[in-house]
Amino acid sequence: MVPGFSAGHASHGINGMVANFGGHLNVFVPGDIGLTFTPGDKISVWANWKNDIVTDYGWLTDDNKYDFTNGRKFDVDNQHLMIPSEDPGAVLRVARYFTKFSWTSTTYSRPSPDYTKLVYNENMIGSTELQMVYTRRPDSPVHIKLENKSLSWETPERHKEIRGYNIYGSNQSGRNFVRINKEEIVENEALINDNWKYYAVVSIEHSGLESQFSNEVSEDETRSFYFEAEEMQLIPPARRFFDGYCNNFQCARINAESEDEGAQTGVIKIPLKDLPTGEYNVWIRAKGNGTWSIYTKSFPVNTKEWEWISLGKIDSNKAGEFLAISSRDDALQLDIILLTNDNFVPDSYYPADGNPPEIVKDLTGSVNGKGVQLSWEKSNAPDFHHYSVYCSSNEEFECNNETIIRSVLKNSVTDVPPGKQSNLYYKIVAVDNRWNESEPVVININKSVKQ
Repeated sequence: MVPGFSAGHASHGINGMVANFGGHLNVFVPGDIGLTFTPGDKISVWANWKNDIVTDYGWLTDDNKYDFTNGRKFDVDNQHLMIPSEDPGAVLRVARYFTKFSWTSTTYSRPSPDYTKLVYNENMIGSTELQMVYTRRPDSPVHIKLENKSLSWETPERHKEIRGYNIYGSNQSGRNFVRINKEEIVENEALINDNWKYYAVVSIEHSGLESQFSNEVSEDETRSFYFEAEEMQLIPPARRFFDGYCNNFQCARINAESEDEGAQTGVIKIPLKDLPTGEYNVWIRAKGNGTWSIYTKSFPVNTKEWEWISLGKIDSNKAGEFLAISSRDDALQLDIILLTNDNFVPDSYYPADGNPPEIVKDLTGSVNGKGVQLSWEKSNAPDFHHYSVYCSSNEEFECNNETIIRSVLKNSVTDVPPGKQSNLYYKIVAVDNRWNESEPVVININKSVKQ
């Protein structure tokens, strides 16, 4: 006889599993549980929720840091979830699914090796289709050094999907960086020229998805530092939250699990030990209704859309090891923090790279049977990512989630409008690796689509 352990309908991984135990309790079972006859002391509580978080199947990442699973009932019904092991109270609602359950086409969800993407099945129109959604950007290179016109860096901890690196340069600290290498770099070093004052390096995946910038380096002195709020030390009720409009597709959000926790203050702690000493302007990209505080000063936020908010200045000589940004206002969100001793006002999605691609050129369209065929000149932007295609019968329509029909990598698309359509307006937008968008180019297809 040999020891063994199994659990049905659990989230399995190569180094363990998360399994339901009773109504609200989930337990973690390590991967080597079958090697002992007395496993009790190896099994630990993974989550003990106040209310049921009913899930079914899933996958625990190789480093056991996240459980990807699908909700089955109550307020997580029909949602794919990403739940961090360090704080299972942060239930990240990544995507809604409409799959009809069957044993041949289930609602299993699987993360990519570095869990930057979630892949799941959909069969609501009859056949199984694979859907994908970004969950986080790849990790940036670490320990960047600039010495004797040579730039070097180290590979980040999570790197299974990384295929290479790109280098960006700017003559202004913290902003307006542009890609300077033509071919992707596969080594962890590169020679540079003297055309730029500041440099930063990014990781790039096989999928083409780029990381955020590493810390900038310069032969003079680094002047600007960006911090992803969700990657900082979070003290609940400050928690991770999924938002596709964030720089890293996640942010920090004040989200209390209980009345007792709601009476506490959520804190985001930013490390200051690697910053050169001096005075810094503090900016945050935030949204919601409430106040964020640093030290004894409070700063109001009242916006439904992401905006850059000034939190005044700090002196790193007097600030200690951490800058603590705090709030207890429910649903208040913080995406990214900028500390800079350069005098500029951040005014773009990600100021380090706020340069949009050029507008789409030579857009043409024609009716072809039941469809509309559109084509345009291919973008030569080195950091190009995809095109977004929008459509409406109203010439003045906005490019948003209501009017988008698809995103494509190639420079053509065929649209088959429902019903008998005429006088359609299409807008094409070029999007780069950090979601900067070109101005839309519009074309009018003023002819009935043949039925």
